[in-house]
Amino acid sequence: NDDDNMWGSRYNGKLARTMDGGSTWYYANEGITEAGGWVTPWQEDPVTANTLYAGFKNVWESFDGGDTWIKLNNLSADTNYTVNAIAVSPANTEVIWASKAGILYKSSDAGQTWSAITNVPKGPITDIVCHNTDANKAWITYSGFVSTYRVFQTSDQGATWTNLSASLPNIPINCITIDKNKNDALYVGTDAGVFFRDASMTVWQSFSDGLPNVVVTQLEIFYTGKKLRASTYGRGMWESDLFVTGINDFVTNGSLLIFPNPSSGTLELSFNVALPDNYSVKITNILGQTVYEELMKNFSGIYSKKINISSQGKGVYLLILSNSQNEITKKIIMQ
Repeated sequence: NDDDNMWGSRYNGKLARTMDGGSTWYYANEGITEAGGWVTPWQEDPVTANTLYAGFKNVWESFDGGDTWIKLNNLSADTNYTVNAIAVSPANTEVIWASKAGILYKSSDAGQTWSAITNVPKGPITDIVCHNTDANKAWITYSGFVSTYRVFQTSDQGATWTNLSASLPNIPINCITIDKNKNDALYVGTDAGVFFRDASMTVWQSFSDGLPNVVVTQLEIFYTGKKLRASTYGRGMWESDLFVTGINDFVTNGSLLIFPNPSSGTLELSFNVALPDNYSVKITNILGQTVYEELMKNFSGIYSKKINISSQGKGVYLLILSNSQNEITKKIIMQ
């Protein structure tokens, strides 16, 4: 609870600590004998102050805020790769998750032994998050462009998994965080903004209003201010109010995604609406001339379609999605 006590990292695992709010920093790698990745994962213990975990070739732990470190038991025999994600369960800190070389590992005894989890896809796992009060629940995310490998959830410490990838765009998912005060309320950061889903939803909802079309690299919730904060690749830090059902819903409990945007003229449009109604999808140029239009009578459910307007030329266009009561407009850039 000391705001002056902070940690940070630089490339290849150079950890640092300040105890005076950032006025002075000192290296906090004492005892670590392994190399770290370009982005080295680390996190504070969610229960015990000054206890830290960091991923190098293996998982390391510090009990004194980073002054000294010990290596937990070897994660794997593979020494060619580094750990790229770590998560410690707030509900039971004996449960630690880590990923390395596309393989997910779990320890149930604070890192004394590790087991490879083989019933989820092997691939570029980018992040892991644990439920705040249920040690059995965790979520993992994937990078890459395999549409069926986006987000997976376990409710039994990895014995079985549920694929939550449906309705997410086929783009890298870089990070995930959970709102501990809500019902499995998840935010994921992607190469094209932020998406949200909780346990009451069957589809992910775009949560990027006001955010540039940018790669999101990390998400954290600032509970005091009830804000979601996002770091981006090259566009700095951004924050938003947390998702509120009824305020963030598009039309009727749906979501709207245009990807890629900007594009060369071929884009993917998708949304989900729960209540049947007559919907119109229209694209106009800046003069108000319609260049694409589709009408759907008594429609509900998931809409997903590739639209090609490349013949219209470069410029700014407007997508207008409407039903009998609502209308939303999004800018499209063709370059």
